[in-house]
Amino acid sequence: MAITGGICLIWRAKVAGMLLRSAAPIGASFTLMALISGAIWGKPTWGTWWVWDARLTSTLILFFIYAAIVGFILPLKIKQKEIVQLLFFH
Repeated sequence: MAITGGICLIWRAKVAGMLLRSAAPIGASFTLMALISGAIWGKPTWGTWWVWDARLTSTLILFFIYAAIVGFILPLKIKQKEIVQLLFFH
């Protein structure tokens, strides 16, 4: 997503902006599936559903970033340049 966002920002390619818009929901769903399957695997292994490990916490933060992109940025009817600026510069 960072590469397509950079391409959209620098060369103003509409295809890169469309890729950015379509990759966010897919990334969010795969990240959520990884968190759920990791919790299911972690229960018999660690004896608990969640351990505040660095890897698990960073995956949770990644999911929150995807959720913010899908929930706040994609429903807005703004140009791709403004979306990339929101993602990179704020």
